[in-house]
Amino acid sequence: MILNYLPASLGGHHTGGDSGLASLGSRIAGSMTGILGSAFGAIGTLLVVLIAGLYFAMSPATYANGLLRLVPPERRPIIRQLLLRAGQTLWAWVAGQSLDMLVVGTLSGIGLWFIGVPLALALGVLAGMCNFIPYIGAIMGAVPALLLALSLGTRETIMVAVLYSVIQFFEGNVLAPVIQRHAVQMPPALTVLSQTLFGAILASPD
Repeated sequence: MILNYLPASLGGHHTGGDSGLASLGSRIAGSMTGILGSAFGAIGTLLVVLIAGLYFAMSPATYANGLLRLVPPERRPIIRQLLLRAGQTLWAWVAGQSLDMLVVGTLSGIGLWFIGVPLALALGVLAGMCNFIPYIGAIMGAVPALLLALSLGTRETIMVAVLYSVIQFFEGNVLAPVIQRHAVQMPPALTVLSQTLFGAILASPD
């Protein structure tokens, strides 16, 4: 795309003089505007979610009681029990996820230390924290370790890639299903199959 707007004197394919550079500049400016707008929009959305979550955590009873006002009085005791049960289940899931993060971080730190990657402890903590984020968290936790491994050599880089692949395979197919089975009474096979099914549905272009 850049070559189509560069003049021939600079090795491009455009023959219209400097207008190609102007058009290229306008396109780059438009693209940068779109990228910056999307980035600020994502950051703003994240801040709104965090602030709303903070308010919910500070006084959950206020919002629960407000929700109950939308329900007929005779149904409110059942809905209240459902809300309490949902809250308990959410806390149990968070506890199970915290244990999952601890195991992933520990395995990552020990593996990186054994390979000889610098800052193994910090990278293990980062891998454990990023594991809270579904799907992309594993990539976010692996990228810094891979970049540091590149400075050591190809062999270390391959070993780090294999280490993270094995840990994530173990976490997604063994560790997380077993932990969540005890935390929220979800059968391990259902966890694995639901991840595969919904992953295929969301990844489908149709």
